Amino acid sequence: MTVTIKSAEAGRQRRRLERDPMRTSTQSGHNNAGRGGRFRSYGSGLKRCFGPFVRNPSSLYIFRVQTTASTPVTSGPRILDAKAMSDPHSAQNGPSTKGPSSAGTASTLDGNEWMQKLAKLCGPSATLRNVGTPMAEIESMFDSVFPRNPVETLRDLQPAQPVNTVQLYGSNEDILDAYYIFIHPYYPILPPPDRLPVTHNPVRVDHHPDGFMPASPLALAISAMVALVPHKDVKYPARTEYVTIRREVSLRFAEAAYAVIARDYQPLRAPGGFEGSLRDSIGRPPFHSKLPVCLEGVIALSILCFYEYGQQGNLDNTARLANEALEMAFVLGLHESLEENEYALARRRSWWFVYMAASHMATVTGMPASFDVYDPSFVTPYPKGWRLRVEAQQALYEAGIFAVELDETIRRREDLSWIKKRMSELDTQITSLLFECRDKLSASQGPQPNCVESVASSALRSYAEIKLHSARIKLHRYCAFQDVPMFSEQPGLHPVSSVNESIDGGRASSDTTLLERPASMQQLGIQFPFSSHTSSVICVHAAINVVTLMDSLPFPNPTNDDSPTNLPYIFQNYEVPRAMPTLISCAMQAGYTMLTLSCKTRPFVTNVPDSNEGNFPLAGLRNELEQSLRVVAKFLANHAIAFEAIEGMRDEMMEAIEREFGKP
Repeated sequence: MTVTIKSAEAGRQRRRLERDPMRTSTQSGHNNAGRGGRFRSYGSGLKRCFGPFVRNPSSLYIFRVQTTASTPVTSGPRILDAKAMSDPHSAQNGPSTKGPSSAGTASTLDGNEWMQKLAKLCGPSATLRNVGTPMAEIESMFDSVFPRNPVETLRDLQPAQPVNTVQLYGSNEDILDAYYIFIHPYYPILPPPDRLPVTHNPVRVDHHPDGFMPASPLALAISAMVALVPHKDVKYPARTEYVTIRREVSLRFAEAAYAVIARDYQPLRAPGGFEGSLRDSIGRPPFHSKLPVCLEGVIALSILCFYEYGQQGNLDNTARLANEALEMAFVLGLHESLEENEYALARRRSWWFVYMAASHMATVTGMPASFDVYDPSFVTPYPKGWRLRVEAQQALYEAGIFAVELDETIRRREDLSWIKKRMSELDTQITSLLFECRDKLSASQGPQPNCVESVASSALRSYAEIKLHSARIKLHRYCAFQDVPMFSEQPGLHPVSSVNESIDGGRASSDTTLLERPASMQQLGIQFPFSSHTSSVICVHAAINVVTLMDSLPFPNPTNDDSPTNLPYIFQNYEVPRAMPTLISCAMQAGYTMLTLSCKTRPFVTNVPDSNEGNFPLAGLRNELEQSLRVVAKFLANHAIAFEAIEGMRDEMMEAIEREFGKP
């Protein structure tokens, strides 16, 4: 099967034609790719983003760049190239950290500069750290865990390496159980476990059976994610030596997974096409009894895209892996899987989670999806109870596209008349789905803590509602914050500086079609279907709902305790981190919204006696916003225990909270 690639600009041009009746259009609907070719390569055409974007491992820039010869673009599925799956720069240039500004510096910012700083919190990479490690530094530590000579025992190497600093497993069965404990509650892409209860059984390093190395790419991908979760015997997981060993062991698992995926799918690269059984070609026992072995690589890619996001902080690789997983799923026919057999559930879950991951990453990066999200050939039935989750992701994607196109229309001084109707339609769509979510929630029973499938089903409902509230924020934030100065870093607003211009400013863009941006939305006189007050209320309610739902999400339960009130989820003196960073952008979106609203209310409550009755409601609102913001910071901090790239988001959010509310 041949997959044709189509430029991102074509999708944007089509939507401009749909909005402008004076132009000629031959298409309608939401078709981002032609019927003849459903995918295009990530990064072709005009690269746009919602805010800060990681150009290289050593710096963050705000930029727009036209792809040039120095930025090669490869058409079609590229998962057959193992080397291309991981960013070589991130493995050579060493770690780079963008630390938070000091409180003294923040305190000198004037109002507009502070609003600009807040806007940066909500971009696609926000303050993601780009984490890399020189390969030479990895070998010694990894070899102490997995010896080059299989005859060597790890016991012989113990004097050079502390015991029990990283979670390793001695069998595929134990790795699969680790998936159900740490990943499945947030990303239930596999069928339910064959047996209950699942048990957490990491091996001691000195008992590790000759450095057991999984053969399945899925087992390797799971190992890469779970290795980032601190071992229960580690009392201070943030210590440099513990972070380093987790990072490096995880990286080697990920690289091994990429290599196996490339080998598994090599037959599909044959010039004359591939005929026969891919399962026979792979020739490996299945990792899961209800999962065809040929799907293991697809699921591994889908999981590893979140590794690239949360651990490596590499948005290019993140989006590319998500798209490659979707392309390969399409090649394997998962999009039209109508069979009713023992593998039906696995194929359906695989397809829809891979689809949602690709849609999610398109929303996070602020780029049009590489496929038609409403392609009529996607006929695979939803697993039971999944329709709302898929439609919530679609609604969030549509709200993101609305924000991108609104900014494009403003910059190009195009007709604004389409905004009112489109915003009303999207709000109706999102609101209807929210009511349906609430109805489902009221009719459902609470999760059973010792049943991983019950916990995952409950979390899936919460995820759908979080996505929908995030979609409302994306849809309403411009109307709500019309008086907020417009910055290039503001989420959904693209920069107008040239590619060589620094973040601090410089020459104007040479693109004559992009005119100077107005100081605020109020200057444009856009006819929104909602008042600024109404949209502000919608945004604050949506943000607080996001926070409430996130705070109720389950923690991993490695002890298999059936009584959450006993707090079995604490390893030593810290929470067990949630091992799939799938809601980080939603958390930052809610945080940005609440910080902006706090800034708008501050002038009305500062320097006013507390006894003033008119001040009490606003003071109460600011207190509610502060408490919710601290929950956002706590949510980010939990993920940052495992994922280094999220540390920057956590630090920037905490700095913004302390800057806004002035408390230690």
